[in-house]
Amino acid sequence: MKKILAICFSPDKGGLELYLVKMIDHFNKKFSNAYGLFCPGSYIAKNIQSPHLILKKPSLFTFISRIWTTLDYIHQNNIEIIHYWFGDHDYYYGFLFKKLFGSKIIINLFFSLEELERRMPNKIHLEKADLITCSGKAQIDYLSTFISSDKLAYLP
Repeated sequence: MKKILAICFSPDKGGLELYLVKMIDHFNKKFSNAYGLFCPGSYIAKNIQSPHLILKKPSLFTFISRIWTTLDYIHQNNIEIIHYWFGDHDYYYGFLFKKLFGSKIIINLFFSLEELERRMPNKIHLEKADLITCSGKAQIDYLSTFISSDKLAYLP
C-alpha cells in the first residue's frame, strides 16, 4: 500500500478537520501508511494519534526551513502520495515534491466558485496535480476550462 502524506494547515475545528483526524488515524491503524503535516496548536495537531510532523508558522525566515523539513520527512518516510486538504495554499512548493520524488499530488478544492477565483486567480499550477477533488459539479465545469476533466473528481 502506498504511503500518504496529508497536509492541512487549518487551525480550525470544523467538519474537514474532524474528518481528517479520523481518516488518517483509521488508515494508519489499518495499513500503517498515513502521515500528516500540520501547523502548531491546530485542532488536528492536538488530536491526531498517527505519525505526523508539526511545522512552524510560515514567515520569511521559516519558509525555506519548512520546505527542507518537508522534503526530509517525505524522503525518510518514503511518501508516494501527497494530499493537500486545502488546495489554495502551500501547493506552491508541493510540485517540487513531485519533481524530486515522483510523488502523486492530490488537491481538495471545497469552496464556491467566487471563493476559488478570489483565492486562486492563476490556476496554471493546478495542471501539475494528479487529481483534484471538487465539492460541486459547478466547480468541475469551471475547472475543466483550465484542467483536463480526467484529473477532476466530484466528491459530494
